[in-house]
Amino acid sequence: MKSLSRATAACNSQCLNCESATGCTSCRDPAKVLLFGECQYESCAQQYYLDFSTKTCKECDWSCNACKGPLRTDCLQCMESSVLHEGACVEQCPTAFYKESDTCQRCDQHCLQCHQPNECSLCEAPFFLLDTQCVYKCRKGYYADHAQRKCIACPHGCLECDSDSLCHLCDSNTFLKNKICISACGQGFYGNKWTRECEGECLSL
Repeated sequence: MKSLSRATAACNSQCLNCESATGCTSCRDPAKVLLFGECQYESCAQQYYLDFSTKTCKECDWSCNACKGPLRTDCLQCMESSVLHEGACVEQCPTAFYKESDTCQRCDQHCLQCHQPNECSLCEAPFFLLDTQCVYKCRKGYYADHAQRKCIACPHGCLECDSDSLCHLCDSNTFLKNKICISACGQGFYGNKWTRECEGECLSL
């Protein structure tokens, strides 16, 4: 059926054009929007968006509860079982994002897994997790565990190490012997206070 002009008596007084007495196709008042054939001041209903070119309320993508356009990436709000990620409604946040309220937020830089900001639990290579932060190099007193991508504390008394059993430098209370820091060097050895290492005692003839 062709649209009836505004001069035709069959059109509702709110309509500029219509397809029936109760079905407007455009509104006389530019401030009003068209929803289900009616001209009204209210914004579009839930799960509809306003097409500014036609001043018509159109349906959102099925995945959106509220939206700004027809695409699945135009969502502004999701259904109860979904979470909003970069305009799309997804079941769960992807890697390097965490859920906050009903949206996915980016974890800190270089972090692949977190539950809130400043609390990372997994870092991307070549970074390592130190406490809850991603660092390029583990600080003194820690060694890099490449399998877990974590900085792990050196054993007690050790200041520099490659693993929990390979120490290179001991603190001022211990001495290095067989790559381990010990408090007493034992018989036949003495603690060198400069190198912090156990050295064999010279035997006098």
